[in-house]
Amino acid sequence: MILAFGPVFMALASAGTPVGENGWLSVKGRDLVNEKGNPVILSGVSIGWHNLWPRFYNAGAVEQLSDEWGCDVVRAAIGAELDGNFASDPQKALDCLYSVVDAAIEKGIYVIVDWHAHKLRLEEARQFFSTVAGKYKGVPNVIYEVFNEPVEDSWADIKAYAEEMISLIRSIEPRAVVLVGCPHWDQDVHIVADDPIRGVGNIMYTLHFYAGTHGAELRVRGDYAISKGIPLFVSECAGMNADGDGPLDLEEWSAWWEWMDANGLGRVMWSLSDKDETCSMLYPKASSEGPWADSEIKEWGRIVRTFLTRDAEKSENLVHIGTGSISAVLYAEPGKALKFLYFGESIGESDMKTLLDSGMPALDAYPVYGMNCPAEPALSVVHPNGDMTLELVVESVSEEEEENARVTRIRLKDTVYPFYADICYRAYTDTEMIETWAEFSNMAKKPVILEKYASAFLPVRKGDVWISHLYGSWADEGRVACEPLGPVLKYGLLKERMAALLTDGLRAGRLECEGYAVQILEFIDMEHTPKNILIRAVKP
Repeated sequence: MILAFGPVFMALASAGTPVGENGWLSVKGRDLVNEKGNPVILSGVSIGWHNLWPRFYNAGAVEQLSDEWGCDVVRAAIGAELDGNFASDPQKALDCLYSVVDAAIEKGIYVIVDWHAHKLRLEEARQFFSTVAGKYKGVPNVIYEVFNEPVEDSWADIKAYAEEMISLIRSIEPRAVVLVGCPHWDQDVHIVADDPIRGVGNIMYTLHFYAGTHGAELRVRGDYAISKGIPLFVSECAGMNADGDGPLDLEEWSAWWEWMDANGLGRVMWSLSDKDETCSMLYPKASSEGPWADSEIKEWGRIVRTFLTRDAEKSENLVHIGTGSISAVLYAEPGKALKFLYFGESIGESDMKTLLDSGMPALDAYPVYGMNCPAEPALSVVHPNGDMTLELVVESVSEEEEENARVTRIRLKDTVYPFYADICYRAYTDTEMIETWAEFSNMAKKPVILEKYASAFLPVRKGDVWISHLYGSWADEGRVACEPLGPVLKYGLLKERMAALLTDGLRAGRLECEGYAVQILEFIDMEHTPKNILIRAVKP
């Protein structure tokens, strides 16, 4: 019997950390989601067997993986087999595990408690999970993996075992996410897809691959499981042969990474250890706690770090423009076109990262006439030589604080001509409003002609447009009716003019808020017959 007395953990995490942003995770459909219901894709590293590499089961190693490698999850592989396993020395196993879990809680990242076994060991697993779940009850960081890699056990036996472990863990922590192993080294996900565990939520099934051995055939199995709505999590993977050794197959590894990204799958790479094999990420000379110099990190470790930090660098190109309850998110990678990712209710940092990983289409934030503008352009320019081609890419992003707003200015530059466009957003702090406009500058010696220019462009699709109006008869006046503007929005020209009128109305309203006396006038230009709107604003 093991009696575990430990500190009572408060389910608190610093804002800006993965757990602080996402809170308790759950499974919705086939996705891992946060407390807001938004998909979350965890990426991290698994520490090697605790009974073989206990020296890496410490707070310093977890801190390095979190801060320097960009991990938002770590995996503690508690060995149920080999010398020094849980059954032979349970206290050492728990001490190793607790060091990692406590450090992950401190860093605000998630941690997978992995029962690292290849055979069913029911009694030992009961003892292990009841102890650990009791210690970390109420802690949102902890995810349970109940069977690392079944080898010879049938799915029927694995399924019955998993159902018992899920019931045991949920009797202590009802909100816990549980990862369930699949037959044959977590390869036979297609078998699981035809006979999943039913009547139980918040579970995912593990798929493991080693790129030097497993290729498109296993991805086909994964695709089949996904098509059946099975939630998958890649809790162990690497770029060499399945025995953990041999050459790295970087082409196949990249194919796997792209497949996981496309399907929104979490992934954990194997392993933080120092064995003389390809999959061990460190050399024996590396310290147990870090930091680790490049000369102490083996090729596979450097590749893993690059893939993890590359995703973190992508997040640095995210531009968030928000009020208290509204968020607009753009992707501004230098040298690339500015993309619009999201507009809606306020979201946090982790949610923004998920936008990149989810595969959602990115729309041009300010499309210009040229080679890459399949839709209606917001800007069309004739250069001094008669060329009408524009290709605007991000040059810089700057922010400026005002008394009641924050202004974000994204400067775009043409790849050939000295023509610039500043796409500007002002997010007000005292009202739920984001203002947007565009400024242009031409640094060529001769003037350019603006054939078409929009002061703003929002590629947002929010469904039908509705109008509210009053109607009624005698003694029943003033009834409000809401109906879609179908007859108006059916025709492109009328839709465009309606949008222009609404825009002018918003402009006039904003001017009034700033203290101007506003008039809306109608006039006819000497050269054009359509009636135009003039906004005249005078500050008393």
